Amino acid sequence: MLLMGASDAKCSWWNESGEYRWLFTRQGEQLVIHIVWFRNIAGWSDEKGEIVLITVCDLLPFAKRLFHQLSQLQYRDGDHTVPRNEHQKLQEAIHTFEQTNRGM
Repeated sequence: MLLMGASDAKCSWWNESGEYRWLFTRQGEQLVIHIVWFRNIAGWSDEKGEIVLITVCDLLPFAKRLFHQLSQLQYRDGDHTVPRNEHQKLQEAIHTFEQTNRGM
């Protein structure tokens, strides 16, 4: 997990005609996000995709916003978008990150 010191992570979303990959790279307390599109091609290396977006943001506010949005989906839909234990792990990682980086 990026909040706990991992340098990168990724996730994918299948679309009817292809796949979006979100590639996350941690650089200190910054998060670089690359969104890459693959049309009808699964399993290709990340470098072969079409770049849709590259952006940089602060890691902690991004994680807090993600946690908030997942919580809202749970409340609205009445189910867990992510497993409860993963949701809890994200909350704990945010808290640990805040405590560790307080006063820096």
